[in-house]
Amino acid sequence: MQRKGAENLGWERALELLRERAQPIRIGQITASDRSWTYTFFLTEDGGALVACAGVRLAAEQMSDRPEFLRP
Repeated sequence: MQRKGAENLGWERALELLRERAQPIRIGQITASDRSWTYTFFLTEDGGALVACAGVRLAAEQMSDRPEFLRP
């Protein structure tokens, strides 16, 4: 992300928290309704607690190859 200059939120802290955790995790993803941001969240194995969350802004060119009905 850094090499490509993608704007992101919380990835450094998320990586710190994940490195500290020895137990398995679950991973999920949510994309904003306008498809400008994608958020990844990391849950405990049973899904009962949030371990970390981070987001990345999608570049305009990444959004342009999506089908018309998915564009904002």
